[in-house]
Amino acid sequence: MILFRKPRRWWGIGLGAGLVGALAVAVRHSLSGGERSRIPDSISPAIFATRVARTAHGQIVFHESGAGTPLIFLHGAHLGGSSYEWSKVYPSFAETRHVFAPDLIGFGESERPAELLSPFDHVRALVEFISQICTNRPCSVVASHFGGAIAVLLASQHPDLVQKLILFAPTGFSERVCLSPSSASKLAGRIPGIKSLIYKQLTTRQALKHWLNREGFRGAQETAAEVVEVFYNCARQYRADVAGVAVLAKSGLSFDFEKRLATLPLPVALLWPAQSASFPLQRAKHILSLSPPGSTLDVLPECSLLAPIEAPKIVAQAVSSALDLSIRTDC
Repeated sequence: MILFRKPRRWWGIGLGAGLVGALAVAVRHSLSGGERSRIPDSISPAIFATRVARTAHGQIVFHESGAGTPLIFLHGAHLGGSSYEWSKVYPSFAETRHVFAPDLIGFGESERPAELLSPFDHVRALVEFISQICTNRPCSVVASHFGGAIAVLLASQHPDLVQKLILFAPTGFSERVCLSPSSASKLAGRIPGIKSLIYKQLTTRQALKHWLNREGFRGAQETAAEVVEVFYNCARQYRADVAGVAVLAKSGLSFDFEKRLATLPLPVALLWPAQSASFPLQRAKHILSLSPPGSTLDVLPECSLLAPIEAPKIVAQAVSSALDLSIRTDC
């Protein structure tokens, strides 16, 4: 690991090729809002109980185990995104902490409303969620990608709820480095109905596996069938395309991430994948420069975009070190 300390003071799937195929499919098929597929049990470890929290914006399904200081893991917003992203990491902490792994509303097993939630809606839902699970106790939050941006927004608005932020390659949709606009995504935003057709083309098992092999992992080995199946079934849930299309089109999920980061009342521990072309180290140093005094950067040399799945031991050790560092700093 390469550790930097600040001195005191998405992903992309090529849409162009899929557009022609989507138009051809449109001639033969119509979408009814998504499939009602069963999400595999592998989305969560067996020792974790699956529960439901009700919020004003919809039900949040979460996985829970352990006892002690609350520790919440938030996943990123991408096609097939869910708490599964952290499922190989968070069991390591259940012996010493009270671990919670929710699916953001619109993703995974949580409720998928007909209307897209804004980042501020997500924060309001998380505030209700936290008030139910962490009564009178601030929590530590581990979050990746867009989930990291949501965690920053949460901590900036409700500093009393968050005592530690550990962010794996956080990014806001307003300045994303991993998803560049394409002619197809722009077209998808203008033609009624075409968005869902493109979404369906890009969430076949074959398309998702291709993306995972190319962008999600380092490419040293084929993506496991379990991973493809979980991503596929999460992406094909009823109304999952509402959030999925927004991810593709970078629409409705933007907010002033960098400004919020700069005004945080607590330092952050940044974890960064060294093997992801979409997240260059220069970007990590820029985010660190905007972070509060005392923030740190830990570069994970064998990791790419979905390191919590591909290299869970490395990521778990980095998270553990960040949590220990926060304890020593507070003493």
